[in-house]
Amino acid sequence: MHSAGKRILGLALASGLSMAVGHAQTAPALTGFDAAAASAEIELEGRFDKAIQPGNLKPWLERFAARPHHVGSPYDKANADYIAELFTSWGFDTRIERFDVLFPTPRTRILELTAPTRYTARLAEPALSEEPSTAGTVWPPMPLPASTTTLSGREPDRSTRPRRKPA
Repeated sequence: MHSAGKRILGLALASGLSMAVGHAQTAPALTGFDAAAASAEIELEGRFDKAIQPGNLKPWLERFAARPHHVGSPYDKANADYIAELFTSWGFDTRIERFDVLFPTPRTRILELTAPTRYTARLAEPALSEEPSTAGTVWPPMPLPASTTTLSGREPDRSTRPRRKPA
């Protein structure tokens, strides 16, 4: 290699190395944050990461999944309160906000076959000995939206459904 080629290669390597070192010393850019807010966000995320111990993950998961916790259920509220307590114990400003949402919760769940012979389904599953979370109260069967339910074996008539106007 000629000496001019060696100089160009050396300059390219030195320039690349200085750019890499310079980049490593600056705070990483976070979309939606200016430099000061990005530094504060990275510090906050670091505190959060330090608060989570790998040994706690399995007990937390078992606690959260121990009983049905669909939206609005008592165990859903218990899980939310427990998570808020954890965040508060880690030094985070924590509060639970309530949102009222529509959620179908029929009072009676019945599935019946009326012909050719009458049959009423139990709509309950047996507990599994190898899975403690299935003992006791189990998640009730949830209804499907009427637009996807077919009782006759035919597709629902979608022509009567309101359609969105194009934007």
